[in-house]
Amino acid sequence: MSETNVVSIVDSLSEAGASDRVIYTLAAIGINVAHNSYRHDKAQLLREFSGLPGSVVAEMWEALDDRIKIHYVNENVDLFREWLKDGR
Repeated sequence: MSETNVVSIVDSLSEAGASDRVIYTLAAIGINVAHNSYRHDKAQLLREFSGLPGSVVAEMWEALDDRIKIHYVNENVDLFREWLKDGR
């Protein structure tokens, strides 16, 4: 599925009145499926996911597979370390 198709699906869901929770949950499911597949573009998808702002990832956190969560933390270790130092 191309990036354009994903954007159109999200736009369609938004226009149909789907809640942000539905959209974030579907995105999390898609990321989980991609991680567990043999897709040739899996690494690129995970890199792009790792670059998402924490506020976006936080919205889908509960629906993410634990391996995806670990991957996100590993890819953003400096931010995670700062969060730990701040005592949050």
